[in-house]
Amino acid sequence: MAFLRKRINKVSAIGSTAVRVFPVPIVAERAPVNTDRAEIGTVWIDVPNDDAYFLTSVVASVSTWINAGGGTGTFAALNVTGAATIGTALTLTAGNLTLGAMATAGVLSNTAAGVIQSTAGTNGQLIIGATAAAPAWGTVTSGDGSVVIALGANTLDLTVSGATASTFPCDGGIATPALGATTLTGGTNITTAGAGAVATINLDAAPTLAGLLTCQLGLDVLGAAATTITSTLNAAQNIYLHANGGVNETIDIHADQGNTDTSVNIHSDAGGVTLDGSATGNIKLTPGTVAGAGAALALNAKVGASTHTGIITASGAQETFTITNNEVSATSSIIVTVSNVGANDCRLSLEQVKPAAGTFEVMTQNNGGAACNGNVIISWIVLN
Repeated sequence: MAFLRKRINKVSAIGSTAVRVFPVPIVAERAPVNTDRAEIGTVWIDVPNDDAYFLTSVVASVSTWINAGGGTGTFAALNVTGAATIGTALTLTAGNLTLGAMATAGVLSNTAAGVIQSTAGTNGQLIIGATAAAPAWGTVTSGDGSVVIALGANTLDLTVSGATASTFPCDGGIATPALGATTLTGGTNITTAGAGAVATINLDAAPTLAGLLTCQLGLDVLGAAATTITSTLNAAQNIYLHANGGVNETIDIHADQGNTDTSVNIHSDAGGVTLDGSATGNIKLTPGTVAGAGAALALNAKVGASTHTGIITASGAQETFTITNNEVSATSSIIVTVSNVGANDCRLSLEQVKPAAGTFEVMTQNNGGAACNGNVIISWIVLN
């Protein structure tokens, strides 16, 4: 319900002239509204909200009450000379908010205690944050000199300086980055690839060496394809396997699982094969062996030795030994030796070697003065 107070402009006392009386404050249980009427200058006290208002005008039946206490209010100008505490938010709908004691053309920030402060940087500076600390003005620098930094008013210009950021000592010189960049190129048998921040250096799948290849711990050649060592040099020893480590050294050519005659094959198309045992003459051929009673034994081997027990060939008599061997053909050339290890004067001499398909015969005669009484050993090499 709107409030309406009759105006009382003056009062008079006995023996005196009329005196103007300031309006008595209106004490109410609410804030005034624009339909509440009173004399201009009347104070309205809003008891529940602990607030005060002044009536400043009534125009076209609309009262204007200006808040003078807590809560909100509309001010044409506000000058705070001391400390001001704002409970929630300060809203500026138009115009400027001027704060004293500020840096010239500065930037506002707050401390951990909530104090607003104004600081101004110099040309090209940036505000840089810090964990658990207030941000501060900082200047961008290039630690290795690879970037030139030009600081200007509200500008920061970064350019590659062309200065050497670092160097890369190489086997054939020193690589110096140009304009801050280093190019990684492949060389002989090497390629390079780049993706993102990663550079990869690869060895060619089929490298070609112009010089020697030295392997300190060995050379393992793995793969499903055959391994071939080829040389096109027309000179002696153009492929050379050389051991020079000491008296215990060996060179071993070893086939683990090959089970044919050519499991390890040394051949020459137009020339020969030389086995040189140097001054000692030591060239060892390890034969296949077989032992048994009687003059007939079987052993499939190009290099072999058969031990025949129970041979008692009489003096002057002949003895024929038969070796069944599928490495032998009717046209095979065979080197054969015969020896007797008995104590008697049995002198077996080789009379004839007769090859046939899958077998060969060794015909001997005892030219000694006594019958054989020990084992007879026949050794052979099948040449073809």
